[in-house]
Amino acid sequence: MLDILSITGPIFITIGVGYVFTRFRVFSASDVVAMSKFVATLALPALLFAAIARREVSSIFMLEYMLPYGVGTFTLLVFVLFYLMVFRNKALTEAAADTLGAASPNTGFVGYPILLLTFPGIAGHVLAMNFLIENLVIIPTLLILAELGRQNAVGVAAAIIRVVMQTVKNPIVIGVVLGLAASISGVALPGPVNASIDLFAKSATAVALLVIGGSLVGQSIKGIRLRLLRIVFGKLFLHPLFVFAAIVFLPVLGLGHMSDEYSTAAILMAGMPIMGIYVVLAQRYGHGGIAAVAQISTTVLSFFTLTALLYVLQ
Repeated sequence: MLDILSITGPIFITIGVGYVFTRFRVFSASDVVAMSKFVATLALPALLFAAIARREVSSIFMLEYMLPYGVGTFTLLVFVLFYLMVFRNKALTEAAADTLGAASPNTGFVGYPILLLTFPGIAGHVLAMNFLIENLVIIPTLLILAELGRQNAVGVAAAIIRVVMQTVKNPIVIGVVLGLAASISGVALPGPVNASIDLFAKSATAVALLVIGGSLVGQSIKGIRLRLLRIVFGKLFLHPLFVFAAIVFLPVLGLGHMSDEYSTAAILMAGMPIMGIYVVLAQRYGHGGIAAVAQISTTVLSFFTLTALLYVLQ
């Protein structure tokens, strides 16, 4: 158990430092926003670029990993969306917003630091593959559905165009695309450029965790309702369960065979709390309040669920 706590402990201690420093105004709210922007627009894109550009293209798209993780996550998406709309009579936009919380883990700000302590040799590779699945499939699908559910939605084509434009402008997606271009071309960047990219990439972990802690200040967990519990349960319990099921059953069909190391990494990534930009995305559709409470709830509870998950997987 001490080995497990040595992995989750530093992560949540750093989150706690971010919370304390912001709570007692060592960091201001604007400082946290600036650090978040730095991580999202520079540090994480640099990390993804480095992880992809220095690999052969054939090894980047590791279907043995991407298929089970993608199938498990997309199956969860369909299951939660169907349940909310059919059995809970939720409108499409609300159902899509809640499903986004259940199916979108915080792979960059929390997942990568944990993998860096558990599987440092594959952490960057797993992060890159997760971002490909999440930013090109899961998140766009749910945002398109949320757009379609709005009263002012003008149609499928308009919703798709809007989401595609947002995705293309995402710095993380740009980092992935540039990394793929560098990998395909085989062009070696000059030493000083590589060193600079590495400096930005290495800064992502600690700063991202401080941002998570700082973002918790001022959030309230009052008013917990069934809707909140569904999102939390879906993210911390159902998501890793669905990915685990895909890892177990797809090989029966001759698909998705991967090593224990990658299998454990996939389940861990699925068990992460809700992604950092969830509140921003949900706010666009009028569900920012529940999104903020769900995000803080999954972040706090994930200390216990991730510790338990690591214990079981070991």
